[in-house]
Amino acid sequence: MNRNILIVIGIACVLLTATGIMEIQKSKEGKISDKILEAVRIIEKTGMVMEDQVGYAGSEPPQAYITLRKDATNEELKELTHHSSATVRCSAIQALSRRDGIDLFPIIMKHLDDTASIVVLNWCLGLKQEARVFLSVGLTINLAENNK
Repeated sequence: MNRNILIVIGIACVLLTATGIMEIQKSKEGKISDKILEAVRIIEKTGMVMEDQVGYAGSEPPQAYITLRKDATNEELKELTHHSSATVRCSAIQALSRRDGIDLFPIIMKHLDDTASIVVLNWCLGLKQEARVFLSVGLTINLAENNK
């Protein structure tokens, strides 16, 4: 009998935790417009962080990446730096790095332990690396450009 009660309590705890996590995710997504959320879903599915030129011809990346870079607010991008997908996190920080007046240092410091693997596509070259390596390079470039 005691075992059954413990199992029921355990299941209840798991369900309550999962529901709480889902509510937190919904509240975070509530801060992000539907247009940006759709772009995020596409970026997450592609599984790649894309630079400004991709493919042999150096074409623009897919529209979702352009939407994220041009249409997302700074607050939306900052919120996306906490996304569960490393690809989305890095794409959001990449977009922030291209904006004037953004201090990336505190944002990237929070991601120094981000060892998730990402694929970065630049022209026709795909490079697999840890998110923290990609972000460190982004911070270096951002600091160099802001100190010109």
